[in-house]
Parts: sequence; C-alpha cells; structure tokens
Amino acid sequence: MIEQSDAIRDYVFPIAEVAKDGNNISFKRFLGTGHLIGNRGFGMTAAHVAQTFNNENNVAMFASPQGGWLGVSILSVEIHPEEDVAIIKIAGDSWKSFFRLSNTWEGSSLKYRMFGYPEDVTYEIVSDNRAQPRPDLIYAEGYIRRRINHKIPSLIGESFFELSDIAGPGCSGSPIFKFTKPIWEVVGIYVGEKINDRGTNVAYAVREEAFRDWIPQIVGKSILAESQNVSVKN
Repeated sequence: MIEQSDAIRDYVFPIAEVAKDGNNISFKRFLGTGHLIGNRGFGMTAAHVAQTFNNENNVAMFASPQGGWLGVSILSVEIHPEEDVAIIKIAGDSWKSFFRLSNTWEGSSLKYRMFGYPEDVTYEIVSDNRAQPRPDLIYAEGYIRRRINHKIPSLIGESFFELSDIAGPGCSGSPIFKFTKPIWEVVGIYVGEKINDRGTNVAYAVREEAFRDWIPQIVGKSILAESQNVSVKN
C-alpha cells in the first residue's frame, strides 16, 4: 500500500499498460490520466481511456518515495452508458482523496484548474537514441468558454464544457476543478481537444452534472455520494 502524502501525484495519476515478468514490471504504453475520489480506492478517467484496457496489466502509477514509479493494479472498470466517463477500482481500500464533485451548475467564464500527464511530456527524455517513458505532472488553468449540449464529431456524449486551454493528449481523465477551501471541487473531466486547419485550438471536458447521479454497479452508490468522503487539502 502506498502511503499518501500531500503531493498531487498521490491523487492524480497516470494510467499505463505494463509488461509483467515475475516480480519485474516494465512500462509498455501510456494510456491517460486518472484521479481518486472517495476513500475506497475508486478513481475516475475518460471512457475512451478505459476502452483501451485490454488485459490485466493495466495499472495506476504512483510516484515512489525511493524514486521511480509503482504500479497499482486496476481491478475493475465500468463505463458510463452515454458520456466519456469511466470509474475504475484500484487495488487497496485505504485510499483518500481531496476531490469532491461540485454538485453545482457552472457556466461560461468560470475559472478552472487542472492537473494531468501529457503524452508529449512523458516521452521527452531521450536515452540511447530512444525516447524513455517518464510521466510528469503538469498544471494548467483557464476558463470555461461555453456550455455545449450536442454531439461533437470524434467525441463521446453531448454534455461538454468548451475550455480556453489545451492540455494535450494523455490528459484525458484529468479533473477540471475549482478550489473552494478546504475542498477541491470537480466540475468536469478533461476528454480531448480539436485543432482545425486554421490553427484554432479548443479543448473539452465532460460536465460533472452529466455523471454525478450515475450509479455504477462496482460502486453501489452514485458518483456524487462516493465523492463526499474527502480529505482536507492544505
């Protein structure tokens, strides 16, 4: 069991597929970002990230105090029937989180914050002429440009926030949140971006209101209810 500290890396984590050979684990491919909710070992990510899971070697990665990364097995996953959201269960039952679903209506101009693991940062280190995978956490902030209530080509669902800033591939599943002391309130989940031929960049998040009342079988209660058990972030 990982002893969680006050570091963001203990609550927002990269998701990866690894190769296992006995007790040896090697990184195979980076899939996306997840974040913990509640205190029973549940995390949230984007459905299109969870849809890439193809075997039992999918893990949530947490930084080791001794350096490097530790992989925690993802035991089960359930995908929202309509929106680009998934819930995962990771090994262990003593996890905690300071993220809570906001349970409020949000609109244009709301300032948000975000933590995630962009894919381009993951592969920026080169050794022996090969890119070496090393997830690194980034911070971003911006504002909600507008609410969207219709389907968008290449995206899942129809309940989105259009965001002012792109975080990049790999950040899908990252929490979009507002900081209301002492709790960090999630207003959405980052799910992707679009770049057109004119160079216009637009990012999107699934709105929290679209999945707060979802009751996954693996959880046994609504996502909103599960998220209410939080720790205080200083």
